[in-house]
Amino acid sequence: MERGQLKDALSAIESHSSPSVALRVAQVQLEERIDNSFRVRSKAEAILRDKLTIAQKAICYEVIGRVSMSGGQIETGMKAMRKAISLASEAQSLVLEARVAVSNAEALIHWVA
Repeated sequence: MERGQLKDALSAIESHSSPSVALRVAQVQLEERIDNSFRVRSKAEAILRDKLTIAQKAICYEVIGRVSMSGGQIETGMKAMRKAISLASEAQSLVLEARVAVSNAEALIHWVA
């Protein structure tokens, strides 16, 4: 997906006056792809305090892991990614599990490179 499309999707979510938890999870996921700052990690951590599905928790931990690793906090990032992979498996969603595993590999490659 192009950066412009991500920004358009993010703008659509931000136009909601009181977005659902599912939209807030999608929002933080999009923001990580656009911004990847510790502010995004804080938002993901805050969302984890809400009532979430297992899959939504996995996505939040994935965001926390990616942001942490890109910011040089490798141990924190790897711990969050392990939690995301575990939750994705628990959610019994092969698509989510594969996507989180690929996201983890991508984050590790960026860290090494």
